[in-house]
Amino acid sequence: MESKIIEHLENIKIFTEYKKSGLSNLKEFWERIDAGKSVENLQDNILKFRPIDDYDPTEQELKESLEKRERQERIDQTELYLRSINERIENALVKDSADLPVLFRIEELQDLIRDNTNLELYLATSENILKEYIQFSKDTKVETFFVQYQLQETNAYLTSSKDDTFLDKYLEIPQDHRSDIFAYKGFRFFALLIDHFPKSNSDWAYIYWKLKLDKYIHSTISDSDFNRFLDSIGVVTGRLKPLNNISSNSRDPLYKLLHKLLKL
Repeated sequence: MESKIIEHLENIKIFTEYKKSGLSNLKEFWERIDAGKSVENLQDNILKFRPIDDYDPTEQELKESLEKRERQERIDQTELYLRSINERIENALVKDSADLPVLFRIEELQDLIRDNTNLELYLATSENILKEYIQFSKDTKVETFFVQYQLQETNAYLTSSKDDTFLDKYLEIPQDHRSDIFAYKGFRFFALLIDHFPKSNSDWAYIYWKLKLDKYIHSTISDSDFNRFLDSIGVVTGRLKPLNNISSNSRDPLYKLLHKLLKL
């Protein structure tokens, strides 16, 4: 395997923090990261006053708090989080004088971590978490690990769920909603899909092409038209990939399951 050890180590750190966070799913984990919230102890410590008794903050303190919030909102918290993990892993490897192999097997990650003290301390993973990561990674590209894992989680949850009341909000959507883009009941299905799929460019492309092939999007709507529609609802994505360039191994089962649940 061509060496992508740094990417795997980054994934392991993130996966470890997710598993130790106590959160029920990856979607919630990434939402907390994106909002700049702690995932270590699940305390929302960002930009909040913690007054004692009836303490009344001064106008200056309120102004400073508002300015801090505005600065925080301009920062891409997920990008900041990922960059921090990359830098700390690189620093740990330098301190360990680590000699990374050009080629390696995924199973060798455990020994590599154990042999580098600073790296092991920073990753702070466990044998069970690492074992699960390695097992899942055997059939998954390193760059799509979290997309595939989130899809598996969603599929497992929906398959085992006995409560279908969550569908009510989708069934309340008018059947001809956004008929300029979607065919009959098409927007209902679209809304259900985007609530349960990850939000990578590949996922948006998959949703577009599948809905178009299954005639839930009008045949006259091009990928550029759909991109403009996404932009109108606050979704910014790049050019949509062709369907044959997108992995469907884990997406197809979830798509079919959601289609079945909505009884379209």
